[in-house]
Amino acid sequence: MDPKLIDDLSKRFYKNLPENLKHLGDDLKHNFSSVLESGMSKFNIVTREEFEIQKLVLAKCRKQINELKMRLDAKEEE
Repeated sequence: MDPKLIDDLSKRFYKNLPENLKHLGDDLKHNFSSVLESGMSKFNIVTREEFEIQKLVLAKCRKQINELKMRLDAKEEE
């Protein structure tokens, strides 16, 4: 998971805390970050960029499989 995203989310949580809890400051931000990292790691989440790359790899593999299948079919007809 992107550390910048985790940091951004923890800052958002901190910003939305009631004023009487904000004095806990850095401890809360650190704890928010730890909890988010731990929770997100259980979801096997990938970034959009990683997803798009894997999508391209899959498309390329499918194309190669189809080409090989067509070549095999042609050989079988000989």
